Amino acid sequence: MVSDAQHYAILIRDSVSGYPRCQFPFEHFCSWILQVHHIIARRFCLELGLPIDEIDHPHNLITICDTVHYGYVHPELHILNLPENLPYKSELRETIIQTNTEFAKQGKPYWNTVFNDVFQKIAAVNTQIAGSRGWFYPDRSTVWISRMDLSVDKNSVRLVDDKQ
Repeated sequence: MVSDAQHYAILIRDSVSGYPRCQFPFEHFCSWILQVHHIIARRFCLELGLPIDEIDHPHNLITICDTVHYGYVHPELHILNLPENLPYKSELRETIIQTNTEFAKQGKPYWNTVFNDVFQKIAAVNTQIAGSRGWFYPDRSTVWISRMDLSVDKNSVRLVDDKQ
């Protein structure tokens, strides 16, 4: 799992005019509930024995909304958003995790991989552009990344400089 500093760094990298944006390039109903997504799934990478620095590398991370995350990329995880009192929810969740882990052990992707290439290209371009503007990706031990912070109000999430 990426650190908080790395999570916010990806949100900053994937921002337009100071506002984090869903990077899904196709028409969709965006929920604006943004999540940092591992393009090649974390559990899959761990099962392959990849080092954590490769798994949590900026080229493997992208900001997408939960509509895309649960509707297009990981539809099996939609169960996590169902009410807690739903009968058998915990059993369903465990079955999904076990199934995904078994697929990963066999080297088989358990998510919709159709968007992987385009996500990786977007992540690479965003990283290059942000880097040319002074953005950096912190290591796991970084507590916070800069004087930038996220400001949240009922209408938006935007990046603000705490010196203001």
